[in-house]
Amino acid sequence: MIPSVLKQKSNGGSLVRQVVYFGIIGVCATVTHYVVALTSHELVHVHIVLAHLLGYLSAVSVSYFGHAKLTFRTPPTWQSMRRFVPVSLVSFGLSAGALAAMEHHSTLSSRVTLALAMLLIPVFTFIAIKLWVYRN
Repeated sequence: MIPSVLKQKSNGGSLVRQVVYFGIIGVCATVTHYVVALTSHELVHVHIVLAHLLGYLSAVSVSYFGHAKLTFRTPPTWQSMRRFVPVSLVSFGLSAGALAAMEHHSTLSSRVTLALAMLLIPVFTFIAIKLWVYRN
């Protein structure tokens, strides 16, 4: 059962279109994170933890502006940016926590636990972004 507010054609068009763009932007942000982190570490010799942070910050930018312009078709504002950053941080924390918990408390393989964390947490992220970050 999908709440009616998620079905509405506001906030950038149909739900299906938004989910497709959400996935595309998510992949672009993930690739950006990886490339920036790896390049920073291997070519510029930045410590891997700092490189990971630089990659994350780059990915947040791609994700924020991509979702504003393409997924939800709304102009980026400071208000939505102030909402987006905590959602991004909570999503990252939930993903890491869920992964750690599954690794510790289940007999599932790491491939399965990683896939579950990567597939389930974006559902929360999409709903939070749609209903709070880029709400009309």
